[in-house]
Amino acid sequence: MPINGILYPWNENNVNRAPQDSGVYEFYNRNGVIIYIGSSDNLRERFLGYWKSNFEEDPCKRSTIHYRREVTVNFVQRERELLQEYQRQHGNLPECNDVIP
Repeated sequence: MPINGILYPWNENNVNRAPQDSGVYEFYNRNGVIIYIGSSDNLRERFLGYWKSNFEEDPCKRSTIHYRREVTVNFVQRERELLQEYQRQHGNLPECNDVIP
């Protein structure tokens, strides 16, 4: 089951309002295509790192325009499920994901 809920614009205000909980997230490009599925033990901290560095560690993610997030304690397992589901539906992983953890 995909992440449901709000499609947030990728901006500093929304990054600062992200929960400090563990969870999963999907980054979308301007065409509404998922380009990355990830997880973190602290969503706000992860997003702030991305925002402050402008995705310096991974330039592929710089085309992020929107994102969805889901709070869950089983974030690694949930990320794996989302990636497997994406791969089943599309035949490959999102363009910025290399492997399924």
